[in-house]
Amino acid sequence: MLKYSAADVETIRKSGLFDENWYLRQYPDVTHLGMNPIEHYLWLGWVLGRDPSPTFSTRYYLDVNPDVARQKLNPLLHYARVGKSENRTCRPSTERTDCKRIIERYVPKWDTTREAELLASLERASVNTAPTKVSIIMPTRNRGGCIGRAIKSILEQSHDNWELIVVDDGSDDDTSERVRSFQDDRIKYHRHDKGRGVSAARNTALKHIGGDWVFFLDSDNTWRPQHIERLLRFASSRDLSAAYCAANLIDDAGKTRAVLFSEFDFESCLELNFIDLNTFCVKSSLARIGFDESLRRLVDWDYILRIAAQTRVQGARFIGVDYYDGTNLPRITNTEYVTKPDLNKSMEYIRDRARSTLMSSSRPARSNAKPQIAVVFHVYHKNIAPDCLQYVDNIPHEYDLFITTSHPGDDPEIEALRRAHPRATVFRFPNTGADIGPFLSLTSTLCNYDLVCKVHTKRNVGKWGNLWRDYFLYSMLGSEHISDQIIDAFRTDPDLCLAGPAEFFKEGRRNSVAPTWEQVKKFAIACGHEQDINKTWGFFAGTMLWLRPAILLKLARHVYDTPSYNTVFQSDGAPEHGLERMIGLAAMQNPNAKVALASVQADGAIDLSVVPPTKSALEGVSQTLDRLLPRKLDLSPKLPRAQRTTVSRAASAPWSMRIPALTEVSLKISTIIPTYNQEEYIGGAIESALKQRGNFVHEILVANDGSTDGTQAVIDSYCRQYPDIVRSIGGDDNIGISKNFWRSFDAASGSFVAVLEGDDYWTADDKLQAQSEFLISNPDCSMVFSMIEVHDIQRDTRKVLERQAALKKSKLDGSDFLADPNMNLIANFSCCMFRSGLIKTLPTVLFEKRLNEIALAFHLDRYGKIGFINRVMSVYRQHPQGVWTGSDRRAQLSSGLEARKTACALARDEYKGAIRSVIEQKFITPLAQMESRESNGSPRSDQSHASTLS
Repeated sequence: MLKYSAADVETIRKSGLFDENWYLRQYPDVTHLGMNPIEHYLWLGWVLGRDPSPTFSTRYYLDVNPDVARQKLNPLLHYARVGKSENRTCRPSTERTDCKRIIERYVPKWDTTREAELLASLERASVNTAPTKVSIIMPTRNRGGCIGRAIKSILEQSHDNWELIVVDDGSDDDTSERVRSFQDDRIKYHRHDKGRGVSAARNTALKHIGGDWVFFLDSDNTWRPQHIERLLRFASSRDLSAAYCAANLIDDAGKTRAVLFSEFDFESCLELNFIDLNTFCVKSSLARIGFDESLRRLVDWDYILRIAAQTRVQGARFIGVDYYDGTNLPRITNTEYVTKPDLNKSMEYIRDRARSTLMSSSRPARSNAKPQIAVVFHVYHKNIAPDCLQYVDNIPHEYDLFITTSHPGDDPEIEALRRAHPRATVFRFPNTGADIGPFLSLTSTLCNYDLVCKVHTKRNVGKWGNLWRDYFLYSMLGSEHISDQIIDAFRTDPDLCLAGPAEFFKEGRRNSVAPTWEQVKKFAIACGHEQDINKTWGFFAGTMLWLRPAILLKLARHVYDTPSYNTVFQSDGAPEHGLERMIGLAAMQNPNAKVALASVQADGAIDLSVVPPTKSALEGVSQTLDRLLPRKLDLSPKLPRAQRTTVSRAASAPWSMRIPALTEVSLKISTIIPTYNQEEYIGGAIESALKQRGNFVHEILVANDGSTDGTQAVIDSYCRQYPDIVRSIGGDDNIGISKNFWRSFDAASGSFVAVLEGDDYWTADDKLQAQSEFLISNPDCSMVFSMIEVHDIQRDTRKVLERQAALKKSKLDGSDFLADPNMNLIANFSCCMFRSGLIKTLPTVLFEKRLNEIALAFHLDRYGKIGFINRVMSVYRQHPQGVWTGSDRRAQLSSGLEARKTACALARDEYKGAIRSVIEQKFITPLAQMESRESNGSPRSDQSHASTLS
């Protein structure tokens, strides 16, 4: 029985929104059925998403009016009877808009916590920058009054392998005398007889450079003492050829006006510069492109853009430069191109040349070099993001992660995601262009990578749920082997342009409804692909894929420069749907183009076939999903089954403390063993770690801190016996216990990190399994520790700590630690397991003195409860050579005082008063009494009260 009446037909006819002839031309099957077109639309057409005319969009109306969709009302009937009078819209706006990044160039309040996190990671990085020679270019003219401060800031640099090339551009003050007053052979002075401009001065300097890297410092600015070292560490650790940091902008009174910094993307920098040359460094081979001497202003911007068009550029979020931004001194900014027409003309000249450099740069495929990989991850559905990143973690090479999102910059879930992935860069975009808009906006930045993997939080769809999304992700990133198969295919075949799941590589023309095809034709003509449009070519329906980004430069350039997106989302025929297909068509510009298609086998393996773009499927997406649904494939990211464990996730936990919600996921645990001169004990520690059993992948990282006994020989023997598990990450130099912890945390690659000090050992073979299960089951906990047994070697006694035995709760907070007289419920790192995302981003202050359990606990209390397992799992050896036990009472009190001062600095505000009381009563007063006794001639007591473990 047909569910419409004569009155319904009449309402549709009178609406003026049904074009019967257009409907019959658009959908010829209606003619074959012999039905009246209005009756067909009322019966079936609207269910199929068909439009009654070009002036009414069925799917759009249902999308933007979920009340109509829920009640399963005919959309045109609803609009004619109710919607029109309620001012509801019946089709997307034809107004176009762009999709450009939302950017803040001048930061009024600098995030010192994020800066500390980055600096801590740079300190931990195993990078030796000392041999790297740096050439510093300083142009100057009549700066005798300030050039001395600039040079002094160079002399104070922690990195001392440099040469300073000063080029005096015809000064007539005492600049020359000021420079020559510095008696340092590394300073080289050159002079122009008359002023030729700042670009000419810098070009003169470039002719004399002898360093590996080039830095720039103007004579009215200064560097902070570790500027060179930190920027070199940043660039080296990320394999960059150019980098920059933040500039502290100061006025004539020396006060901060703002901080100049933003994360780099080429198009945003092309819009307006946010990199000062004083913060910039570049490898010498690229630096020699030189400065444009025809420009009288904006030369720094022009130079940086031309370099960025040819290589990856990234910003380091630390302040390295104090930049004079006052008005007392004559500056180019205030004297050149001061009228708006002149300035605009110069800016357009610079932009046009930068675009031309970008489009013409040759980027041959690099078959032998380490691949430079970027992942662009668009986050709209935030709850799905952790699941997607679990797949991304299967890329077996270093990669740069770019997160694009329309969510606000202070969104707690986006911030937690960034904290869990410290090297990720988060870009904000307006909610326009879906996932493909931000991706194409970043293409000019991405084209300096060999490969890009594009993923997004594709929502669940109807009866198919997450099948579509997970099929894409598994086919591309299901395991390290799958990812490596695809990457290797690109490495060995320079004609390979795209890769993705075979099931969703669809034929472009046959899988496009008429409005979508119109979008494709429009973009193809604009980008010069009209000669290919009628050929057979395919696209990945779902826009998750691997690709060579350079193939999209023409398309991205057009879309970025021309508003291309509707202001209101539409479900079909949108520009986004045309662009999805254009990614496939863009590959056709290479006449030998190939596509890698991944087919998922029944056992989860991938069959990868490299084919021409013509090998696309006619089958529609719905039919493909219907066919795949009964297969019930295990599409979770995985390692071999023996290395997997079943986990669950609490939806409310912060992302940095979650395990993805998959039926089965691979769990990796890192055990770090810091050691120094523990030849007698280190073997027992490693043996106890090797005995650990459970459903996880285990890596053991032994960090020898320059031992002078036979410790390293013992470590080497275990590395030879167990090369797949045990790895030595130490060195010959003694860097100290805190820095040794630091580098160990940085080297750990597991989801959880356990500590085992080199003179301790574990007694429970399931310690790691038990603690990891606890953290998985309790995502509100930031770490977990268990009971320890204290073994006094000298007295040959063993006992558990009473303070731990008395604990009745499995989740603790700062108040529980303050209830203990010593504030130390953990007592020994060897009983601890941490979440990797938190332990890798600890603040620098924790490592300034000796890293200690008390301060660390109060810091982690900010991120979650402190878990406790009431069971002895490890042994803490007390012996005269121990760091704590081997100290006298004064040293123990001083160390304890520093530990609690650090804890006070990091603790929540509600705990600070109580901590100060403990500091006064337990440490400051005893130390003062000790000083008083000694000043009165009383004998000093060196008795060690190590058993208090304070």
